[in-house]
Amino acid sequence: MKSLILLLSFMFTITTSLAQSVIIAGFVQRITDEKAKSGSILYGMQVNGKTVLKNKYEAIKNVEMPYKSESEDVLVAVKQKGKWGFFNFKGKEVIPMKYEDCHFSFYSGVTGVKLNGKWGFIDHKGVEKIPFQYDDAKSFSPIGSDNYAGVKMNDKWGFINEKGKELIPFKYEDVLSFPRGKASTCVKIDGKWGAIDQKGKMFIDAEYDESFIFDAGGEARVKKDGRQFYINIIGREVEKSNYSSNANNNNSSNTNTPKKTTNYKCKRCNMSAVSNDDFQPKVNSKCIRYNAGNSHYWEKVR
Repeated sequence: MKSLILLLSFMFTITTSLAQSVIIAGFVQRITDEKAKSGSILYGMQVNGKTVLKNKYEAIKNVEMPYKSESEDVLVAVKQKGKWGFFNFKGKEVIPMKYEDCHFSFYSGVTGVKLNGKWGFIDHKGVEKIPFQYDDAKSFSPIGSDNYAGVKMNDKWGFINEKGKELIPFKYEDVLSFPRGKASTCVKIDGKWGAIDQKGKMFIDAEYDESFIFDAGGEARVKKDGRQFYINIIGREVEKSNYSSNANNNNSSNTNTPKKTTNYKCKRCNMSAVSNDDFQPKVNSKCIRYNAGNSHYWEKVR
């Protein structure tokens, strides 16, 4: 039997109640077995060089960082025979493998799981905290004193907190999660995207063709009527570094004239890529650091 073994290392810090740090290092081991059905990749897990999960699982989602300091409370989402459950770093099954899908983070003390076609939220012990009543759900994000999660019910999206209380009404066709620590997000109404604050107040009118996210400088790349440009947090069009807007190029059909090549590297898997403008690179591959099929997390190489 021939095997291809790939090791992906991860390290993270958990803050203890004594304001100290505990460093936990481990490796996610992936094996491709030629005799496995359809050439499936089987996953296992090592912690500090010790195998705690044998290579027999269909997938292992990202390691999450709970607020507790004990290493056994660090949970990993694991899939086998089409069902998801959660294991700790000792290889013990903590939450049974019975869910059709799941999130991987317990940032607010709960995580989203799908059971019998509906999404609900459970805690670290698998106790149901928010009923299984949603058609879809996103992970929680902390905003001020509340935690916000986008959830879908009766074909409309809204936002709830970790106790299941409605924070923003169910009236949107689609939503993005609130970026951690940021009090605004993107929502879709009547086929167009705009932005709301944490109280649900629309501060960028829904008039754009695609969703967008404001960067640290308070600017977002948007698309309207086939044209791409940048706006600020009050919705006014602005120029972006290494970007030429149509206003500066009225006689040209190319509204995205690049000025220079920009190098990027994925913060998660260290993959390198190049973009010919100030927009993030587009690649066909998924980030191998996350076996759940997540996208790359690009950062400029300075």
